[in-house]
Amino acid sequence: TIFDVGLVKALDDDLLDEYIDFNKCLAMGTTADVVHHLQTYHRYMAGSVDWPSLSADLEVLTASFRGKPMEEIELGKIIGDMFAIGRKHGIRPRAEMALLMVAGVTSEGVAKMINSKADSFGDIATFLMPIIASRGLATPKAVTG
Repeated sequence: TIFDVGLVKALDDDLLDEYIDFNKCLAMGTTADVVHHLQTYHRYMAGSVDWPSLSADLEVLTASFRGKPMEEIELGKIIGDMFAIGRKHGIRPRAEMALLMVAGVTSEGVAKMINSKADSFGDIATFLMPIIASRGLATPKAVTG
């Protein structure tokens, strides 16, 4: 079930692609998908990241929530842990993305009040698949620059 909690933000095409890709990584992506996302949308950090160390940190993070029912998952903790990993590795989220993540945490809180047993990541994946296909995001963008 997807619901609207009245959170609104205008997104240009680049930010929308980034947000869709981020959610794809969160809902159904692998560590390699997240690394590719970072290499694609955070080009300022090229050459400055210990990718094996970052990948190991991401593996620990994803293992903390993959395969668990939503009632056992706290999106706020996941996002907080993501920010901590980002700080450790010199990755800065765009301000707009940080605000969208906060909106997601707010939405998750409302969703858990409505149905704590919902499969939110599954619902997000189902919702995103036609959008990903229509925007040509099913195949990862080439990392440039």
